[in-house]
Amino acid sequence: MISEGRDGPMAFSSVAGQPLAKRLLENAVRRGTKGRAYLFAGPRGTGKMTAARELAKAVLCLAPEPGDRPCGQCADCRKMERGQHPGFVVVEPDGEAIKIDQIRSLQARFHYRPASAGAEPVGVYVIRQAERMTAQAANSLLKFLEEPATPVVAVLIAENASALLPTIRSRVQRVPFVPAPPSELERLLLERGVAEELARPAARLAAGIDAAFELASSAWFGETLKTVLGWAERAVAGVAEALVDVFKYCSKWTEDQWEVAFELFALWCLDLACVAVGGRTPVFCEKRERMAALASRREPAHWATCAEEAVRARRRLRQHVQPQAEMERLLILLHG
Repeated sequence: MISEGRDGPMAFSSVAGQPLAKRLLENAVRRGTKGRAYLFAGPRGTGKMTAARELAKAVLCLAPEPGDRPCGQCADCRKMERGQHPGFVVVEPDGEAIKIDQIRSLQARFHYRPASAGAEPVGVYVIRQAERMTAQAANSLLKFLEEPATPVVAVLIAENASALLPTIRSRVQRVPFVPAPPSELERLLLERGVAEELARPAARLAAGIDAAFELASSAWFGETLKTVLGWAERAVAGVAEALVDVFKYCSKWTEDQWEVAFELFALWCLDLACVAVGGRTPVFCEKRERMAALASRREPAHWATCAEEAVRARRRLRQHVQPQAEMERLLILLHG
């Protein structure tokens, strides 16, 4: 771990989990061997943007010793805390993509070096969802990575790193961000005051604490959970009522909400399969008695098949299929 400056914050302490990523970055900051370009790669919600901000604080800090950065006291640290540092720039997709004009604007931003600047980097730029750069934007960025006009640190953030140009991947230092264990996410959610009946499923649907907390705190998550489990329970006994109820939600829910609905359906089916064979503790443990009664109505393989089909249905949403039709098909399959 890096040393702590007087009254200063420990670098990367705000990043939950991710021991490997934090160790790589902490060592680079402590030794003063920071790279000029990084690729933070991993699933959504695993703390990549938080880590990028922490790295920027350490890079832009004015403390004389690398091990004391970020000090939390200097003018640059205070500007970063207020979100007002002119040397910290974040680029995000404009609509569906990151376009060449955005990269050119970024290059222009760091074209001139302040007269007072020494050998330290004068700025940090972060490109979120970097895999969504157009081909022209990616080629323009490649030139900027190879020949920056001023010393800057680049952080590319991507969920799908393989979608980036190989020539870009070869010029950045990859820092992996990995999914956290569900048990760890559940513990952190409970510590943040999330109710257990929401924390357990949210911890299994998200890859990191940021995404898990956002999901569990969403006003619609509890409603979706209650609705989907209600459909599933009713469908085991008689599917007609559940099918009628699905129609009421076909125009109300967003695509993200439908994706979560299919994931919850899959979790519930896996719970039934596990209960049927006396396996792990159910995710929906508050419904254990009800699930035991339902699980005995079919073979465990039936519940496992339904879970697999729910996962496939979620993927098909990206192909613009009708979610109502997919959910109705699953409920009919569940009934058997």
